[in-house]
Amino acid sequence: MPTDRTAAQGSVLLVDDDDVFVDLVRRHLAAHGYTVATAGSVMAARELLRADHPALLILDINLPDDSGWALLRDESLVAAGSPPVVIMSGTQIRPERLREFRVAGYLPKPVSMSLLTSCIDRFINESGTGITADSSGVPG
Repeated sequence: MPTDRTAAQGSVLLVDDDDVFVDLVRRHLAAHGYTVATAGSVMAARELLRADHPALLILDINLPDDSGWALLRDESLVAAGSPPVVIMSGTQIRPERLREFRVAGYLPKPVSMSLLTSCIDRFINESGTGITADSSGVPG
């Protein structure tokens, strides 16, 4: 049953170029009461970040126009209030790399919807808490 947990706290921005996966995640999160904006490229994500300040950014690393790392270096992320970022990728990422970019969490693909929802719940409901990322894919 949907809840109104994001009304005052913002939305989730999901940046991934796999349309089927994005639709699945978007519908799942919407069913759990989240407002979800989606972008299939770094350029589209920059535009959305300029227009809105999401409470959480879920970011794939391998995107068609640039890498997710480029977005993490981008001024549009800072202008959007530097929301916490969770990397969700099929690529194994070293914990040192995640710390270097101050990534809050890492979820390897394929990810279970229950783990994804649990991770987002922690960030949205405990805004500002640092979730330590590690290569195991389980946040903090």
